Amino acid sequence: MHQIHPDTSLVPMLKRIVAGGVNYHLFTNNITVDRDTVLGDFVEPVPGSAYSPITVDDADFALTGVATHRGSIIAPMIEFVPIGDYGESIYGYYATDSTDTDLLACANFDDAPIPWATGSSVPVLPIFGDTSRFAS
Repeated sequence: MHQIHPDTSLVPMLKRIVAGGVNYHLFTNNITVDRDTVLGDFVEPVPGSAYSPITVDDADFALTGVATHRGSIIAPMIEFVPIGDYGESIYGYYATDSTDTDLLACANFDDAPIPWATGSSVPVLPIFGDTSRFAS
C-alpha cells in the first residue's frame, strides 16, 4: 500500500520544512552523499573570516508550485564567496534547520572538487521538493 499526499498538501508540507529558515553549509571532505548520509559525515571549511554558513529565511522560499504531482519551493540563488586569503577544495553543500541540528538536504557538486579561493564563488540554488506518492 502506498501513502498518498494530495497535490494541494505538497507546498504546505515543504513550507513547514523551511519554517524558521535554513542554513546552507559547504563541505570539504570527499564523500559521496546518499540516503544514509548523516550530519556528522560533513567537514566544513574552518569558520571565521573566510567562511560562514548562509541562512536563507523561510520567506525567501517564495517560488512554489506543483507539477506532475511534484511540489517544490525555491529561494533566490545564494553565493559562497571566500573572504581574505583562502584556498580550499569544496565537494558539495548541505542544508540544516535553523539550529543546525537536523540535516535537511545535501548534494555533491557535479564538478567536484571545486577550487574555492579568493576571487571565486560557489553558487547554490536553495530548493526543496516532494512528491505526492512515496517511492516504493
